[in-house]
Amino acid sequence: MSLDEDEEKLRVFAEHPLFQGFSPHQIQLMLGVAQTIHAEPGDVIIRENEVSDQIYIIKQGEVVVYRQDCANGNTEHHLAVLGANAVIGELTLLDNAPRSASVRVSKPGTVFYAFSVKQIQSLSDEKHSYKKITSKLQELEELVSEPPFYSIMIQNLAKGLGQRIRSANDAVVDALRKELVHTKARVAMGVLIINTLVMLAVYVLAVKFLDEQKFRTVTSMVVSIPELILFSLGTIFVIYRSGYPLKVYGITLNEWQPAVREALIVSGVLFALFVVMKISFIQFLPAYAHRAIFDGEFFAGTFPLKTSLLMMSVYFLFVPLQELMARGLLQGSFQEFLIGKNTVPSSILLSNLLFSLTHYHLKLLVIGFVFFSGLIWGWMFSRHRTLVGVILSHWIVGISGLFIIGA
Repeated sequence: MSLDEDEEKLRVFAEHPLFQGFSPHQIQLMLGVAQTIHAEPGDVIIRENEVSDQIYIIKQGEVVVYRQDCANGNTEHHLAVLGANAVIGELTLLDNAPRSASVRVSKPGTVFYAFSVKQIQSLSDEKHSYKKITSKLQELEELVSEPPFYSIMIQNLAKGLGQRIRSANDAVVDALRKELVHTKARVAMGVLIINTLVMLAVYVLAVKFLDEQKFRTVTSMVVSIPELILFSLGTIFVIYRSGYPLKVYGITLNEWQPAVREALIVSGVLFALFVVMKISFIQFLPAYAHRAIFDGEFFAGTFPLKTSLLMMSVYFLFVPLQELMARGLLQGSFQEFLIGKNTVPSSILLSNLLFSLTHYHLKLLVIGFVFFSGLIWGWMFSRHRTLVGVILSHWIVGISGLFIIGA
């Protein structure tokens, strides 16, 4: 080491707060054990959870202190940025606990002075004042049987301070993790709201255009299929952009068996209820007086059998897409992101109102049927968080209503 380097090192140590009160002789001893370390950006000087007694003083450059959040995809939470004269790893003077954070070099030409607690302890010998003080303390300990209260209290206070500092680091990381979760939820909800509003706006404008062009007789057919395709593409896009696991949106086989059993029971009850409603309409509503209890597409003969089977096949294919949008995307997102009381009922009601609005071009009776059934399916989805049961029930009830009972 050159003379200039020695002088610079002596100046740094003499002026540094960590060595305030050291005699010139003690400063010289520290210079003898301190190493000069040159590092470049990306070099990790201290690793979280490792045990080491090294202490570093930054001569020049800059480092980043961070914690690694393994529970959240190894996200790094930056705790501090330190520059020249900063001390790193000083808590090892108080205890020998594992490192509470990692330190990485962030600027080129960063230089450290490094030394260990063991090296400091090894400086003592018979010629040093530390040895003399130790000898005196040993003599005092032989004379005094009672423990030194003040020294013990100071030691305990120092350990407690070190623990509080580490606890503060944990609290900061926990707060950053929660903030990351909330930010992610807000972004996902923003994407959901924007895309839902865009799709609803396009749908309403399309219905309005067809109505003004006197296409009322074909509005249902012209709008329903493109509408569902549009909404399905938007649903897939929002789910992909959200970054949340598919099970949040009900795309999972978890609990599919109880969901299927429940779907069969609910579908049977709904079928019986709709039959009773149809009988009531025939008895009390003049518009239904000439109708039969079962006059759906299979019985009415409105379309040829092949056409009816084709319509039923199309319906069979589109039901999963409808449930993915209504229950999976809308209700699943609301249940995941909304906070406060009555989250589940609010999610079921809000998602069904939005989904019923997409049937604006159909009869009011059909809209009411969609809304009422949707409440039941929303309740089923909230219990099991899988689309398997609600898709099965939707198939059974929808085909029964359209092709057997009739609206």
